[in-house]
Amino acid sequence: MARIMAGMIQMDSGRIFLDRLEMKSWDIQKAMRAGIFYADCRSTLLPELSVLDNMLFGLNNIKGGRLFGIMRNQKKIERQLVSAIHEFGLECTPESKVSELSTSLKGVLELLRISLFQPKILLIDELDSNVNEKYLRVMERIIDNLCSSGTGIMYISHQIDKVVRVSDRISVLMDAHVVETINKEEMHADSVFDMMFRIMAERPPKTIIPAQAKILEFQHVSNSKIQDFSMYVREGEIVGVLGLDKEGPASIEEILFHGVHHGKTLYREKEVRVLTPKDALDAGIVMLNTNEIEKYLFEGKTVLENMLPYAMRVQCRDKKRQREICKAYLDKLSIDANPEDMIEHISVGYQKKVLIARNILSEGELYIFNNPTDNIDVISKIDIYNIINELKRRGSGIVLVSNDYHEIAGISDIVIVVQNGRIVRKYQNYSLDEKVIFGFDEK
Repeated sequence: MARIMAGMIQMDSGRIFLDRLEMKSWDIQKAMRAGIFYADCRSTLLPELSVLDNMLFGLNNIKGGRLFGIMRNQKKIERQLVSAIHEFGLECTPESKVSELSTSLKGVLELLRISLFQPKILLIDELDSNVNEKYLRVMERIIDNLCSSGTGIMYISHQIDKVVRVSDRISVLMDAHVVETINKEEMHADSVFDMMFRIMAERPPKTIIPAQAKILEFQHVSNSKIQDFSMYVREGEIVGVLGLDKEGPASIEEILFHGVHHGKTLYREKEVRVLTPKDALDAGIVMLNTNEIEKYLFEGKTVLENMLPYAMRVQCRDKKRQREICKAYLDKLSIDANPEDMIEHISVGYQKKVLIARNILSEGELYIFNNPTDNIDVISKIDIYNIINELKRRGSGIVLVSNDYHEIAGISDIVIVVQNGRIVRKYQNYSLDEKVIFGFDEK
């Protein structure tokens, strides 16, 4: 819907009105010249340019009116950028190269660049999925500033708490239809959760099987952000971890791949010093961080080519059979796409599920999923949980890093809660509810 409004894809039916006038032959240039801008989790910043050059790049494509007058004034833009960097405490300078910045900061700069256009309408589509809590708060301040200056904003997200914080009105869509709308005066997280569960009341499904041998173990691991972190995962076991950052020193990738200052990492009871992504893959460790999907996608390739691992396509050269496998997982994960579709032509949510299918088909010993259901609809989450349980029944170990308490409580065998880089609670999870995981029931 947002991409149609932004002129990025053509609608099959219906009409678009702006200021009561129908917009015909709508495309992205007409949308931008009318003051309509779009931002999602895929950065459009040019990595080899500086922050300032990115703020200015491509501005001459917008002709006429107040937008062109503002963008032509480079000194004014530079002053606004310096002011924003200081106001929001951004960890960069105008001269910083974008390639050296964090994913979270790139998301903020994406939003900041659009704000310089003084947009009439801003369409934000799952931009929050790649952003840590610090920069989410910065985004909210930028959004508040835009609203105060008269910009209308459509904020699309599956993160209910974030939607409640920024919205004046919330509409819930299921199966491409608006099923309910509530206004700010009746809005709080519980009311939105209640609305969602009236539509979809299922809980994450749990499978109980005996765990076997240890696969991966961290013993008293520490780095600049993590202190005395100890955990292990066994065959046929799901370990849920709450509270790890999405990126940086307090993330699962940093602990696994970038070495630690103290402690040991063991794989199959043998110590490993530094585990590279290739080492991990060779050892049967399959990892997916759905907050950085651009690292995993092959743009310019089809859904099938992105879903089926290369080794599988080499072993099975039958094109018809490849398509059958791909189609089966498209159906299983409720992905509205065909095997021949280009990967960049499907939504971000569907792209994440294609990558999850690829991981499943890789047949690893250990799966590490980092926020696998972020910005995925409730029904599709259940599909993913069922597949995670299928991996568990095969005897694989699963580490599920997530900030979704409901998800962790529902599916995990072991629950580990991290706060400020330390493990503060660890549970054998048989019938826990969210209150226990939050620590509300502690004596």
